[in-house]
Amino acid sequence: IGTPKARAALMEILEGKSGPHANAVIFNSGAALYVAGKASSIGDGVSQAKSAIESGRALETLRKFVEATQG
Repeated sequence: IGTPKARAALMEILEGKSGPHANAVIFNSGAALYVAGKASSIGDGVSQAKSAIESGRALETLRKFVEATQG
């Protein structure tokens, strides 16, 4: 993500901060999971995205991606 402010906002969401920005991230992620065939509906994708954030899986996946691409 481009700016430090945008990166910080994303990290807050992945760490569990709720609000309208988090809702947008969760909805867009859910739609992406549906389009990618990983969810049976957008609602199912939203549930999966929310679960990934709440469990810490989304943040861990981001950390692994950053580590792999900056190594």
